[in-house]
Amino acid sequence: MKGARSKLRTTAVAAGTISVAGLLATGLASSASAQAAAPGQQAVAPGTVVRQPFAADSGDACRYGVVKGQLGWHIGPVTSRPTVVDVDGTLVDRPLPTDSDAACGDDGRYSIATFTAYAGSAGVARAAVRVDNGAQPVRFTLANTTSTAGITLVVVQVCRPPLVGLRPVYCGAKQEYRAPVSTTVSQFSAAKPEANSEKIAR
Repeated sequence: MKGARSKLRTTAVAAGTISVAGLLATGLASSASAQAAAPGQQAVAPGTVVRQPFAADSGDACRYGVVKGQLGWHIGPVTSRPTVVDVDGTLVDRPLPTDSDAACGDDGRYSIATFTAYAGSAGVARAAVRVDNGAQPVRFTLANTTSTAGITLVVVQVCRPPLVGLRPVYCGAKQEYRAPVSTTVSQFSAAKPEANSEKIAR
């Protein structure tokens, strides 16, 4: 994993890639189960882009930070796994000007959404977007430029660091989205979008 960490490519997007000590590094952890798609699922034709909805939140009662959107998995005509994943969505940090819930007022924190792409157990691309008391578009591409291995998993997480001071950072649960697979390699099966994401608590 140490070698994978040194090769990780960080992509600056929108409001910028944010470095928070101990925050982005947590995106490098993954399980061996990330390398296999769920059984019983149908394969995807090569040469297509598969759209998969994603969502993650900050895990607190007010759901101060929420990111939602779609992943676009580019299924190549030769490789069994996509090497490029488009990310298109919106990150919201509350309170918004239209919010009226006094119990969920400004808490002096901002929201940061991190997206980490894996090829097996190795992190190969990462991007982060932040916003404070507003909505920020999330539009970028995760690409494996360090090897020819396909992307097998994208992990999305929302965390909330303090704007000032040394208060601890807290994070919502990591949401995992597994890659669909080209029919050119029959031993793999494609993952349905709705079957691969953890349900977000409402």
